[in-house]
Amino acid sequence: MNAVRRGLGNSLVQAFLVVIGLIWLTPLAGLFVSSMRSSEDTAKGGWWTALSSPGQLSFDNYSSLLQNAGITRAFWNTVLISVPATALVVLLAALAGYAFAWLDFPGREPLFLLVVALLVVPVQIGLLP
Repeated sequence: MNAVRRGLGNSLVQAFLVVIGLIWLTPLAGLFVSSMRSSEDTAKGGWWTALSSPGQLSFDNYSSLLQNAGITRAFWNTVLISVPATALVVLLAALAGYAFAWLDFPGREPLFLLVVALLVVPVQIGLLP
C-alpha cells in the first residue's frame, strides 16, 4: 500500500511539474511565433492568432537580421565583453572560496561577513542616490 501511495504521489508531482513547465514555456513559444510574423500581423493581434494560419509564418525576419552587418558586430562585441567578465568573476570567486575554506589569515571572519553581507544586498541598491 505504501508503494502505491508513493507512486501516486510521484505521479501527481510529475503532473504538476509538467503543468508548471508548460506555463513557463508559453511565453517562450509566443516569442518565437511572434518573431516569425510580419510587423503588420504582430500589430493586428496576439501571437496565438498565428496558430490558426501557420502559413503566414516565415523566416524572413531572421534572414534580414543576419544580413544586417551591424548585428554581427554587436553580437561579437557582446561576446568579447561578457565572456572575459564572466570568466574573471568565476576565477576570482573560486580563489576567494578556496582562501576562505582552507587558509587561516588575520581578518578572515570580518572579511567573510562582509562578502556575505554584500551578497545579500542587491547591486541595484548601490545605484540609488
